[in-house]
Amino acid sequence: MKFVVPMSPHTAARANFNGETGRVSRTYMDQGYRKWRDQFNNWFIDYLNQTDNALLNYLTSMSDGRPIRNEATAQLIPDFNGYLVRIIFVLKRPKNSKRTFPVASNTADLDNLYKAITDGIFESEPARYVGLNDRWIQTLQTSKRYTALNTAEQPHIEVEIKRIEV
Repeated sequence: MKFVVPMSPHTAARANFNGETGRVSRTYMDQGYRKWRDQFNNWFIDYLNQTDNALLNYLTSMSDGRPIRNEATAQLIPDFNGYLVRIIFVLKRPKNSKRTFPVASNTADLDNLYKAITDGIFESEPARYVGLNDRWIQTLQTSKRYTALNTAEQPHIEVEIKRIEV
């Protein structure tokens, strides 16, 4: 299943801790990342509504229509072996750059970009409701590139998720 997230990619911020000796530490999320996650969540729920939950149906059912979990035991069925995920992060091209791929020291790490989008999908309320888990991702292919040179292409995220069935 393929879809495009029409938002600029954002990195997942690492949790920060705040506390004093003798007090319980509190974890908080970077405000920029929190704002992006909220925007992503709103987009994702709209996307699911517009597509009649096609993505969730795909992720929770085998190609023959059987659920990926045994309804009686809630265990994953033996034929389901997880997901293959491909993601392309299309970043805004810096002025005067002719490079296709971002290699500058000020570009985001690929693993942090990946974490933001997979958390956005698999930690969303709809995904949690149907019992999805990003631990089921078995194969991951990611890349990042700049928007195409001399075009009006906008930053976005291209996502493809495939079930691995036996």
